[in-house]
Formats: sequence, structure tokens, C-alpha cells
Amino acid sequence: MVKNVPLLISMLLIGLSALTISQNAQLPEPLHWVLIILAVILNMTSAVGLILHLGIQKANQN
Repeated sequence: MVKNVPLLISMLLIGLSALTISQNAQLPEPLHWVLIILAVILNMTSAVGLILHLGIQKANQN
């Protein structure tokens, strides 16, 4: 499970970057929505994965 942490963190950073770009740049409407959808999917997936990882780590320590 430790091998997935860098992937999850990079997914979170890419999602945050896509959200920042979509909010601050003047983009065509379809590209704007694609970036928002991509950001939401990446952020939710990485957040859930990191929360599960922390829960599993705490369970293994007990």
C-alpha cells in the first residue's frame, strides 16, 4: 500500500493544478468544464485513497 502514496499525492496535485488553471485562465467553455470534471475526479479519488491508506496504517499499528 505504501507504493500508492506517491501516486495519490501526484493525483491530488494534478487535480489542484487543473482546478486552479480552470478558475484563473480564460479558456473556451468546453475546455473549462473538462478541466473542472478532471479536477473533481482526481481530487476525490486521491482524497478517498489517502484517507483509506491512513485508516489501514492506523489499523495495522494497533
